[in-house]
Parts: sequence; C-alpha cells; structure tokens
Amino acid sequence: MLIVVVFVTAGTRVYSPPEWVRDREYRAEPATIWSLGILLYDMLCGDVPFDGDQQIVDANVVYRRPISVGKSRR
Repeated sequence: MLIVVVFVTAGTRVYSPPEWVRDREYRAEPATIWSLGILLYDMLCGDVPFDGDQQIVDANVVYRRPISVGKSRR
C-alpha cells in the first residue's frame, strides 16, 4: 500500500481536514472523503459546519437545523 503525505494545499480552508489544520499534513484519500462530507453538509444545511480552525480540529459537527429525509412513496 502506497501512502503519500502531502505538504502543500490549495483551496478553501473550511473544507480542510483536521490533520491539515493541526499538523499541516494529510493523506489524500481520507482528506477527500472529509471534504466531500463538508460539501454534503453545506448542500443540506446551507453553510459549512465550522467557522474557525479550532472547530475544524475538534471536528464536532452540530446540525444547526433539522435534516428531513423525506417521506417514502408507497
């Protein structure tokens, strides 16, 4: 298994994984999944879940409004 540690980034900080904010390094695959999770939260809730670095590092997601899964059709 090949593990690549990246030390350079570009993009929006609020999509950065906690390890990047804390240690300035990350692994690409888990970081991609993290960023997609932030994007999904943004699409569902209308804003990103974290306002600053400490919130990103703590990684404690709080839903600011209820999320509806909808009603199934029968």
